[in-house]
Amino acid sequence: MRCSEAFKMLIHSFIKYKFVIFISVFILLANPFKVIASYDPTFTNYLEQIKDKLPSGWQMRLPSKIRVNNLVDGKNKQYLIRVIWENSSSRLTVNVFSCDTGELSCLVGSFSVDSNTSVNAQQAFKKHKLAAAPITLKDGIQGYFFDELKQQPSTEFSSVMWEQEGFLYTVEFNAQERQNILYMASSMAKETPIYSAVVSTDTRSEVNQTISTSPSTPSNIIQPQETVNKKYLLLNLSDRRVYVYKDGKLQASYPVAIGRSGWETPTGTFAVINMEQNPIWQNPFTQEIIPAGSQNPLGVAWIGFLSNGGAEIGFHGTTNEKLIGQAVSHGCVRMRNQDILKLYQQVTIGMPVKVVP
Repeated sequence: MRCSEAFKMLIHSFIKYKFVIFISVFILLANPFKVIASYDPTFTNYLEQIKDKLPSGWQMRLPSKIRVNNLVDGKNKQYLIRVIWENSSSRLTVNVFSCDTGELSCLVGSFSVDSNTSVNAQQAFKKHKLAAAPITLKDGIQGYFFDELKQQPSTEFSSVMWEQEGFLYTVEFNAQERQNILYMASSMAKETPIYSAVVSTDTRSEVNQTISTSPSTPSNIIQPQETVNKKYLLLNLSDRRVYVYKDGKLQASYPVAIGRSGWETPTGTFAVINMEQNPIWQNPFTQEIIPAGSQNPLGVAWIGFLSNGGAEIGFHGTTNEKLIGQAVSHGCVRMRNQDILKLYQQVTIGMPVKVVP
């Protein structure tokens, strides 16, 4: 009798809780909850800015935590965030600084997103793939770590790149932060993305028209023109030199520094579009204006030959001539100040500039 009663109680309990489970599932389906992303609190005040800067249809990912061991003075400082949209490369970058002034010297690292049709981004992604074996960031998502410590010459930052939902993402931090870089990349791949606040009818959507444009065919204001004396510049990226030709004869050549990995100097045929001695410079990360002088990164002269939006690429002087001959810039061509002044006297507006690998 006891066994029979126990069996009846068991059946009754099963029916009762099965009903409760059914009701619970029904409520969840009727009221689906929204997944809340858990980005690092540092980003909280910048999320709307990121949404506004993203072109229509774009998305951005951020990590749940900014992990950095080698902070200045070893102290746990408050980060400063700068959100930059680069028209010339169609890229959104979230820069992280360890100082409240946003000086380039205290740049800790950055998180970026490019369209997977961007030529520059695809070239950088290819280099990452060739540099190392894939790393699983998330089920079905493979990342590639580019270790600058193994490169010659090396630069300060290493990076991870991966492709996800039609975009190429990059995490770039100090080369000593390998494990933290991998952690943040994995976190980004798993987090819910931030979507653009720009509707398709917004004029900002016109930015998408430039995404698939090769940097070798920019919309220069002045197209290359054949001059009477057939004078032109030849920039050979492999040689790290710029050559001045006239009537097919070499007139002069100068050593240069070119764009580093991920910021390669574009190849193609361009034209000199503007020239300026003692130029001013606006920091692309902080928007700070640097007047002409010994502290200006552009040195004593500027010769622009590519314009594809809000940024330009050109020849210019430098405050650090020891880096001439290396691939260290963000796409521009650095020269010794004495050499850029000589070149300045040899070029004119409209002169062809041929850039070859």
